[in-house]
Amino acid sequence: VIEAFWPHQSQKQAMNSFYFALHQIRKGLENKDFIRYEQKRGWLDKDYFSTDVQEFFILEKRGEDAKAQGDLDSCLAFYEKASELYRGPF
Repeated sequence: VIEAFWPHQSQKQAMNSFYFALHQIRKGLENKDFIRYEQKRGWLDKDYFSTDVQEFFILEKRGEDAKAQGDLDSCLAFYEKASELYRGPF
């Protein structure tokens, strides 16, 4: 990430820029734990957000489970909800 956003800065300057940007982002968020940072690694905590891709696969799995149990009405409903999420590649 550092190389992508601050390619012309030294490693030390880029890290300072990263920490400042991370601080500014977290400051603007309601929940400060949304962005986690430990041991020089940062990530978005998936307990605080979801994506349409995650939702798609969850619905797909629920549809498969319903089909395996013979509940075709629920299966179809889950697949329809999943298909509503899909809008094509990016």
